[in-house]
Amino acid sequence: RDAAALWAYDLVMREDVTCGFRDLVVTALQMDPVVNEAEQLAVQVVNRVLSDESTILEAKRVLRDALADQELRNSAKETLWNIVIPWSSQRSTDEVKRNLRAAEDLAALPFLTEEERNFLRSLQLRLKNDGAKRPSAEPSKKSSASTREEPAPATTTTSQEEVHQEAADPPATPQ
Repeated sequence: RDAAALWAYDLVMREDVTCGFRDLVVTALQMDPVVNEAEQLAVQVVNRVLSDESTILEAKRVLRDALADQELRNSAKETLWNIVIPWSSQRSTDEVKRNLRAAEDLAALPFLTEEERNFLRSLQLRLKNDGAKRPSAEPSKKSSASTREEPAPATTTTSQEEVHQEAADPPATPQ
C-alpha cells in the first residue's frame, strides 16, 4: 500500500504529468461555458455592489468631499482648460520664446549656407507670428518682422556628388 502511494506520488510529480495537467486545466478554463459563467457571475457581483444603498451613499459622500476641496477643483479646472485650449498656458509662450532664441542662435552659426540662414529666418518669422497670435502673448512684443514677407529661398549650391547624381537621373520636366 505504501509502495502504491509512493508510485502515485512519483507519477503526479513527474514534469510531463504536471505540464499536461496544467494544460488541461487552462484549456478547461478557456472553454466558452466556463467563460460565459464567469462573465455572468462578474456582472451579478458588480450589479449587486452598485445597487447596494450603502455603496451609493458612500460614493455620494466621497464625491461631495472631493468637490468641496477648492484646491482639487482649481487643479481640475486648470487641467481641463489646458486640454481644451492648450495654447493659452504660460508654458507655451515660454516655449515659443525658447524656440525663437534657439533659431536665432542657429542662424548666427558661421558655417551655414545662405539657404540655411534664409530657412532659419523664415522659421524665426513664423515663430514670432505664431507667438504674437497666442492669447497670452503681449501685443507690444510683436516685432517689426511680423510685417515683413518671408525671404525667398536662395539658390542652392550643389556638390559634385549631387551633380553626378543629377546627370545620372535628369530632373523631370514640370507640367
